[in-house]
Amino acid sequence: MLSDLIYVSDGDPGIARIKRGKGFRYLDPQGFPLRCEKEVARIRALAIPPAYRNVWICCLHNGHIQATGIDEANRKQYRYHAAWTEFRSEAKFDKLPDFGRKLPALRRRVDKILKNVRRDAVFDKETAIAAVVRLLDHTAMRIGGRSRSAQGATTLMTRNVRYDKGGLRLRYTAKGGKRVQSSVSDRRLQRIMEKIHGLPGKRLFQYIGADGLIHPLDSGDVNGWLKQQSGMDDISAKMFRTWHGSVAALEALRRADRPTIKLACTAASEVLCNTPTIARKSYVHPKVLDLAAAADVAQSIAGLPDLKLRGLGASERRLMALISES
Repeated sequence: MLSDLIYVSDGDPGIARIKRGKGFRYLDPQGFPLRCEKEVARIRALAIPPAYRNVWICCLHNGHIQATGIDEANRKQYRYHAAWTEFRSEAKFDKLPDFGRKLPALRRRVDKILKNVRRDAVFDKETAIAAVVRLLDHTAMRIGGRSRSAQGATTLMTRNVRYDKGGLRLRYTAKGGKRVQSSVSDRRLQRIMEKIHGLPGKRLFQYIGADGLIHPLDSGDVNGWLKQQSGMDDISAKMFRTWHGSVAALEALRRADRPTIKLACTAASEVLCNTPTIARKSYVHPKVLDLAAAADVAQSIAGLPDLKLRGLGASERRLMALISES
């Protein structure tokens, strides 16, 4: 239960992990070896990677942070209590109805930006951002980060995209090393991307700044623009994945003769290019999962009101009707 958790910090006195032979020993805040087998078992269950250094472990079994450590890339990593992880996972879905209501206006803004780009235009930052947002909306791909082993929209290279009369052809390595191939049929987006593609450099999404220099776009640029345009402080590019994953899951239930949670999460994973387990945990709205477990799935979906939201497709309006219910 979330109410049983205690908010803690790794600045509080904690348990230290010390290398000992091929394993580790644990010292309490006073520096004495930890003897309690139950506590040692709790710590081992956290599965703190051996490579982590400066490991801090919470003395409380119900601390919301259970451990921290510095990984090989010199980044602080956290191990949270399972109840806290579940709470955070559920909490982000609370913002999805707001995202759905803002999405039509975001789409109109993106379309206006891309539509008004002249053929001889110098590509500024907002044009590049609009192209990325349009691509996210089409593909539900990740935004991209610092990982060198996985690619997202902002970290695509020019070699990852090809253009032909049928549209854009994307080939890239997603999280987990999965090779992804996808196609996008959008002439306006294709025209813009072909122009951006012509800028010097290996990165695909770049822009010419006020200083006249070429700059690569990053996830912070996109997320900042989304916040500015939507007025939502907690919006991020990841919401496109949650949105499209949930839409795909709900549509799979609607079309199925025998709707199940597994079927819904598999449909979402195919859109998101991840696994059904990850889709269920992080991308499919809990109300879709609850619906999948109900006895009258088809009747429940058929009974959803049509919210008549301009700028959303029929499947998106069904999702909005479901997740907007109190």
